Amino acid sequence: MQTVKPGERNTARILILLRYAVIAGGSVWWLLAMLSQTPGAIRLVLLPGILVTGIAFNVALDLMERFAPRGGVARAILRHQILFDGIAMNLFLGAMGSPLLMGKPVFYGGTRILPFDASFVVSGAFLVIASIILQNGHFPLYLTAALASLVVSQGLSIAQQQGSGFIQALRSANWGGISTGMLAVAGVGILSYVADEHVRHSLHAMDTRVADVSRDKERMQAAFHKLSFLTAIIQDMAASQAYQQVLEAITDRAALFFSADDAIVATIDADMEHLSVVAAKSEYREALSHLRIRRGEGILGKTFDGDTPELIKNALLDPRAMQIYGTPEEPESIMVAPLRRGSQKYGLVSVSRIGVENPFNEDDLALFTSFANIAASVLDNATMMEALKRKNFTLTVTNQLSSAIVSPLPFEEEISSFLSIMNNAFQLSCIDLLMVENDRFTRLFSVPAPKSPVPPQEIIARMNAGAGVLGQALRERTIVNVPNITDYANYIMADETTHSELAIPMKNAEGRVIAVLNLESGQSDYFTNDVTTDVLAVAGEVQGFLQGRLIWEEVKEQRNIREAINRAELENIDVSTTEQATAHLSRLLQRILPRPGSVILLENSGNTARAWTAIRAASAEEAEPVRLFESELRARLDVTHSLSRSITGLLQGRDLLVRRLDFEQRLVGFVIMGIGDHRLLTLGETSAFDLFMAYAESIVQKIFLKQRSALLTKYRLAAKELLDTSFKRTDLQQFLAATARKLQDVIEADGSAYVPFEAESRQLVVSQADITGFTPEPGVEPGILAEAFSSPSMSVVHSEVSNTMVPLAPGAMTELTLRITLEGVLYGVLYVSFKRPVLLTDEERHMVEAFVSDCSLVAENILYVHRIDELSVTDELTGLGNYRAFVTHSIEQSERTARFGEVFSLLFFDIDDFKKYNDTYSHLDGNLALQGIADILRHSIRTVDSAYRYGGEEFVILMPGASPTDARKAAERILASVERNSARDHRHFRSVVTLSGGVANFEDRVSDPQNLLLLADLAMYQAKKSGKNTIYVLDSLASQKRTAPGS
Repeated sequence: MQTVKPGERNTARILILLRYAVIAGGSVWWLLAMLSQTPGAIRLVLLPGILVTGIAFNVALDLMERFAPRGGVARAILRHQILFDGIAMNLFLGAMGSPLLMGKPVFYGGTRILPFDASFVVSGAFLVIASIILQNGHFPLYLTAALASLVVSQGLSIAQQQGSGFIQALRSANWGGISTGMLAVAGVGILSYVADEHVRHSLHAMDTRVADVSRDKERMQAAFHKLSFLTAIIQDMAASQAYQQVLEAITDRAALFFSADDAIVATIDADMEHLSVVAAKSEYREALSHLRIRRGEGILGKTFDGDTPELIKNALLDPRAMQIYGTPEEPESIMVAPLRRGSQKYGLVSVSRIGVENPFNEDDLALFTSFANIAASVLDNATMMEALKRKNFTLTVTNQLSSAIVSPLPFEEEISSFLSIMNNAFQLSCIDLLMVENDRFTRLFSVPAPKSPVPPQEIIARMNAGAGVLGQALRERTIVNVPNITDYANYIMADETTHSELAIPMKNAEGRVIAVLNLESGQSDYFTNDVTTDVLAVAGEVQGFLQGRLIWEEVKEQRNIREAINRAELENIDVSTTEQATAHLSRLLQRILPRPGSVILLENSGNTARAWTAIRAASAEEAEPVRLFESELRARLDVTHSLSRSITGLLQGRDLLVRRLDFEQRLVGFVIMGIGDHRLLTLGETSAFDLFMAYAESIVQKIFLKQRSALLTKYRLAAKELLDTSFKRTDLQQFLAATARKLQDVIEADGSAYVPFEAESRQLVVSQADITGFTPEPGVEPGILAEAFSSPSMSVVHSEVSNTMVPLAPGAMTELTLRITLEGVLYGVLYVSFKRPVLLTDEERHMVEAFVSDCSLVAENILYVHRIDELSVTDELTGLGNYRAFVTHSIEQSERTARFGEVFSLLFFDIDDFKKYNDTYSHLDGNLALQGIADILRHSIRTVDSAYRYGGEEFVILMPGASPTDARKAAERILASVERNSARDHRHFRSVVTLSGGVANFEDRVSDPQNLLLLADLAMYQAKKSGKNTIYVLDSLASQKRTAPGS
């Protein structure tokens, strides 16, 4: 600020006093002139008023200059002080000039020269013009105008009085008086000029002082702002604000102190070729937060590339300002200054204004440079404070995590707690922890909550496919540091404010990844070596916490699961059927694994088409998928009748967890998890599921062992019933057919049959519907019979009959055959069929085979009994019925004939000269001859006829329904056949053998078979008497008729 010296102050005071003295003197002179004339009304009013006004103006201006504040109005008035002083001086000159023009005063002894007329007005006008010229600093022009005014006014006045011309009047004028007036006017003009110059000088000095005061004021204001900024920054440091908060405070204060529309702070990326904006104060903050500047590009890039602050006053005229921000409103005036840490440059700060009305200048740039240096110091302090806080945080987290391992709080709350602590300590934009099971992400914990429009499950699915930073960390099992996400090709954008990211795999003692810790920052290249070191120190504690807590959680979960299973074991005492077991297992599974939807299937006593099922949806979202799964399962079971094929078809296109339930290597059911929730089970859930499956298998074993015990009891009861039946001398084939039916009842089959084996054709023959219980398809050869005949195994099972197989029973889907072997020879097969797929365990198959073996032993006993019975009625040599058989059958036939009015005949044969034959050859040859004749008889009679060896060389044939004529013809054929075959068959006969026979017919009067035999015997003897080798028919004892062969 400029000061006034004492000498200058005294000079100013003297000039002011002289100025007032001149005005006062002029006033006195004017009064004296007025007193010498006759006063007029105009003079008395106008001239004093003008004089008083001039004096008042000067007094007011002097007071304003001394005491008035320098406001806008006062400065405007003072700037026009020269004009106001000029007006006052003109009034003074007018007062001085009027007496001169009018004449000398009376006390001078003079007389009035001119009257008060038009010349006075002309003189005054010229003087006013001269005064105005003088005020503008042109003294010569003023003097010329003033003198010209005096001369013209004198000439006009004289010319008016004398009535002469103006030139002539000038010639006759008193130039001595005029010269005296000229001198007076020049003196007054000189005095006025000096006074005006003094005023100008004073005004200039005042303006200089005002300008100095304004500049000093601006400097003081700038110093005050700088001091205020320093105070605010110191307060920020004392408040221990985080790094990001300091960045935002810098941009806020920069925008405020420099009246800027935009303020940004950018830091150098790891590649040293780009700058990334880390803080912005602007209407377009979102756009600026993603700004990335290349070295040497625009004013920001040039400042980054150079080393000095930069200023752009008008962006329209400066090529460095092209495309600075890329916002809708580009700045017009910009200042940029580098940020340094010591001698190292690590970023820049910039402010900008929109519009050219008030651009930044060099003084602003100097102050802004100081601002940038202070901001850099504050950032360094914030960085050091953050490092100290992180160190302290590491110790705090270590203590907290150590106590959290066995904390009673839920696992999820503990994780959210330490994630929040880390997020605040490291000033992150986001921190995540993703749990890993079987090398796949399963659960996501995030602080703060995710803002991404993409659902978390979809993000997890993409990362499981290997995408993103976390997917890479899990896949490669290494730490992944991404300084700038824009350089990462496969990045998954979950938070738009993220610029850098660090992913750290967490491993257990075996080296398996159990989680991935992910840290995200809004600052590019945030995870430097120092920050990463601190993060890894905390991450090590987190890893230890996870290892210990997961083990603790697993122990607690295992304890809860075992308690649930123990309770279930107490509840399963009453579980005795597969239906009850299915419901029981479903309740237990819901207890220990409530989240995923599940299906439990168990076969219904071998009936897989109508399996017991228990389907459960864990949530409302799973209800519809579970319902669709159940309906599709039912439909597939109805079509395929197969558990395995139905489940295999359902699994196509579905990501489900499926476990089999087997009983002695036979599929009896399934447990299916994850119908509505297609995620993988965690380790804890997998362990729980394994325990459940172990318990489920024990339940299945218990149920099916109970069923086997019940089945074994049924087999034993069935075998006992069959054994009791065998003592009733039942028919063997009927017994075997009954055995097939009993087997059908025991194993709940849909059909059964006994299929006998024909030794002659060496095949199993299905022909009689009354034996097998059903009629097979005509002209069809069932495949299972051929397999049963050729297979060495006792049983043959077709569990699921395919379309290419031909079932023995129509509609059968499962077939079972069991060989019946009596005395080591195939006797037939037992056949059972199911109209559904049925799987038999090896034990069940052994039980069936044991049952059939027991029945085979009973059948052999029946066979032995039949054989004994047969031997008792069979001739041992010829195989024909013996006398006992003949008596039994003849009585039965006689009774049948008598009851139903039928007829039958009896043939009696005797070998001719058989004693001579034995004597000629031998008794052995005689026995062979008897066997040969027996064979001829068997092949010569009908199937309803029966032949017997009555004794020695005598044979009897019973022919039911044969009339005497038919009997005679049959006897003749037999005689001819014996004679013919004995001549040809040298194995049985040594010579031709003939027979003599008698024929007797049953009549009402001959109701006794013995009488009928007697008639036949008489007829045979008649034939002997008639020459042998002939037939004799005897209707009654009273009538006899001889018949020769061929007659």
